[in-house]
Amino acid sequence: MGVYDFEEQEQLARLAAWWKDNGRLVILAVGVFLATVGGIYGWRHYQSQQSLAAAQAYAALEPAILANDAEKLRTGAAELRSRYPRSSYAARAALAAAKASYERGDRESAQRELTWVVEQAREEALQATARLRLARILLEEGKFDQALALLPAEDTTPYARLYDDLRGDVLVAQGRGEEARKAYQRALEKTAPGEPLRSLIELKLDALEGA
Repeated sequence: MGVYDFEEQEQLARLAAWWKDNGRLVILAVGVFLATVGGIYGWRHYQSQQSLAAAQAYAALEPAILANDAEKLRTGAAELRSRYPRSSYAARAALAAAKASYERGDRESAQRELTWVVEQAREEALQATARLRLARILLEEGKFDQALALLPAEDTTPYARLYDDLRGDVLVAQGRGEEARKAYQRALEKTAPGEPLRSLIELKLDALEGA
């Protein structure tokens, strides 16, 4: 027993000496670890709360969306952009505001909202929707080069056929029939049989053949 008692005392003495030399570093390391873990969970909680608040703010705009109230939607979209710029709800509100503004004849406001979505939206579907709508407005205004610049030439997303179809429309408006035909053909190749878009593209190609 005496041997074990001595060994235990010797181990305790070595531990005390080690702790004296390294204790502060251990405490610091543990503190950093706890702060990091706490920070991660804290950030996730913050993001969750931000997402919920953004969803509630967007839900409050539903009456204005249903009424197509351009003024209220512009105000609501601006608030969402300011408070929750990284939220998908900010982009959705901007799209709704753009639609209402366009239908009221305020193309400038519509373009401003759509441009923000193109530049800031994080969801591909929202960004593509804004890109297509903005390009079509520019086409209507005769700003052909600006419209074409918005339509990716080498795109592999599900929206590529829509880009090609609209590119064909712009090229037709510019009198560039052969290039338009190629754009429509690319769109046709990317569109499955039976889809309404395919029939529309075929009609456009037939029209070019008869031109």
